[in-house]
Amino acid sequence: MFIVGSIIGSFMNVLIYRIPKNIGFIKGRSYCPSCHHMIAWYDLIPFVSYLFLKGKCRHCHQKISISYPIIELLAGVLLVGITYCYPRRLEALLLYLLIATLVVMSKIDMDTNQVYHCLLLWLCMIGIVYQFIYGTSFKECLQSMLCVSLFLWIVTKIVPDSFGMGDIYLYGIIGLFLSWQDCVLSFYIAVLTGSVYGLLKMGQEKQIPFVPFISLGVLVCLFLV
Repeated sequence: MFIVGSIIGSFMNVLIYRIPKNIGFIKGRSYCPSCHHMIAWYDLIPFVSYLFLKGKCRHCHQKISISYPIIELLAGVLLVGITYCYPRRLEALLLYLLIATLVVMSKIDMDTNQVYHCLLLWLCMIGIVYQFIYGTSFKECLQSMLCVSLFLWIVTKIVPDSFGMGDIYLYGIIGLFLSWQDCVLSFYIAVLTGSVYGLLKMGQEKQIPFVPFISLGVLVCLFLV
């Protein structure tokens, strides 16, 4: 599971790099962002190749971001954790797709302060499948989808630009996976950790990416609650 997860993490890195640049990710070999030289398969082994190459491109010797092996390692650990905590394989798969997508969205939000609709649509499709198989009643599902997202929308109307619409849409979709109690708890964790980060970075960043803290709250609810 760890090996499979780390391989998925390698693909997640492709999404993180290509989606903001509007580059297709279905076809086309991976290449160095600095010299654009095609990367051989033996240089794409998750985190092993990074260590072997000492964190540098084989051709231009430019440094490779440490985020690449971190994402691969995280993806492997998360797949091990989700399959351990959720013995029903299909449920574990759907929840892993949720958290893997949240990791991708978190890194993109950190890099660009953007939440891309293609990822929201993908999560919504997974959420509908999850709700259809493992979900609750329509009333409870609606409560979960609106309890945080509606609150964020109201706050945004009162205090413009306090939250991005991407964050609001994201919490509506998260309601397809979590109960309304877990949605509220995850939001509390997101606000608490995001506020601490904001205080530490006061004056350094004009806009604080909120998706990483939303993702952290969701992970706590999935693994610890």
